[in-house]
Amino acid sequence: MKKAKLIILCLIMISTAKAQVSLYSELKSFYDISDLPLYRSSTIEAQTSSYDRSGGNDDGFSGKYSFVRRNQDSSLVIFDQRGPGVVNRIWTATATQDTLDFYIDDTLHPALRVCYLDLFTGKSFPFIAPLCDHQAGGFYCYFPIPFQKRCKIVCEAKKMQFIQIQYRFFAEGIRVQSFSTRLDAREKRTLEDIARLWNKNSKKQEDFYPGKTQAQVAITTLIMQPEQISSIFQLKQGGRITGIEIEPASAASGVGNKMYIQISWDGETHPAVDCPMADFFGYTFGNPSMHSLMIGTDSDKAYAYFPMPFDQSASVYLVYKGEVGPVNCKAKIYYSTRKRESEKEGKFYAAWKKDSLTEEDPYHIFLNIAGKGHYVGTILQAEGLCTKGTPFFEGDDSTATDGVFRIHGTGSEDYFNGGWYDIKGRWDTARSMPLSGCLAYSHQLARTGGYRFYLSDKIPFDKSIYQCIEHGRTARGDPALYTSVSFYYAEIK
Repeated sequence: MKKAKLIILCLIMISTAKAQVSLYSELKSFYDISDLPLYRSSTIEAQTSSYDRSGGNDDGFSGKYSFVRRNQDSSLVIFDQRGPGVVNRIWTATATQDTLDFYIDDTLHPALRVCYLDLFTGKSFPFIAPLCDHQAGGFYCYFPIPFQKRCKIVCEAKKMQFIQIQYRFFAEGIRVQSFSTRLDAREKRTLEDIARLWNKNSKKQEDFYPGKTQAQVAITTLIMQPEQISSIFQLKQGGRITGIEIEPASAASGVGNKMYIQISWDGETHPAVDCPMADFFGYTFGNPSMHSLMIGTDSDKAYAYFPMPFDQSASVYLVYKGEVGPVNCKAKIYYSTRKRESEKEGKFYAAWKKDSLTEEDPYHIFLNIAGKGHYVGTILQAEGLCTKGTPFFEGDDSTATDGVFRIHGTGSEDYFNGGWYDIKGRWDTARSMPLSGCLAYSHQLARTGGYRFYLSDKIPFDKSIYQCIEHGRTARGDPALYTSVSFYYAEIK
């Protein structure tokens, strides 16, 4: 008996060793962000959702578009994809007590049966916080569900409402270690590592690079006068920035503030980042608001801990375009001299966009570029120009990679893992979670904002990416001002 058990254990270990994608590799990306610049090849990120295929706003209200097909027993198939692949995000605004059956490779016997609501409430291991939670009116589960041959999800209910299931599928020949509820010791430790990092109230640069080369730090104290440009970092060799901290964060507060951050790599013609400091660090309408995992404000410190590799040189400037001064601040840039692996890694970019949209303008475009890379985050502020409330915030997000639309959402606050704006206790006030949140909400001022960052679910593209959000329920909304920052890694030619 002992010999048989040993043989089985060895077979499992061999299978795991050959797997190119596993639960461990997917979980690791949530706490060790040093791999975030790495390109993904032979893989496509996509999503199935309950969006209204007719172009209307029935994105889950009736349930008409919330399932793939109905079984003979009236249960609903809400997801069915052949592998290899991984489900990396499940979101809903309408979690219920109905049972979900997950068929992984085996289409006859479910590998997992779980109450739909328990995917998000921590009652069913391993679907626990902080990867699975419910905040700001939305329920989200980021626990990875890898599969080798096929994944089918069936809801034992006659009606399903709002739903988004984001997944990644791989080229044939990619070996995936399929999902099991029985986590091994390493997978459990990784869950603990994620919780330890994500639950820290105040994070530091070294928290994000465990066991990596110790970073050097450049510290600059500034007294900024109107129209002044000040260098806070220069390096004339390859390397990578691993942290940016600016104090006090209040130096960029105020709607009329004009403090910009500019970052340039390798002598490129245009800066990789040229953005108001307040927008880059997730302020909303002039006030510090965002306290996300990798970027935001903490007390009176603005921080960004994205890894930013470069080939030959890097420069970071603060530019004060205001008319009142002086403004005092201190900047810390953490860096190492390990240069970019150009065949494997993209450079970091942030695209700042500001649009004043009329009733005739259907979309706000987050990003529209050609090249190779992957998308890792969005910050959005939206303000109605002539109305109370935020009806313009009904629009769906949509994403095309390499010329094919693969992701279509169900509503603006849904994109940010929230739900039900302007309803008490839901999307009605600022809330910050590690990867997403509501930045602000004011019915009277017709203002709101949200953010979302991508780790395991970063969106790869080989040739191009186009990402936008509808302006209003059916791409027709009240006049509004949209301001966004899109974060991505790419090779810009």
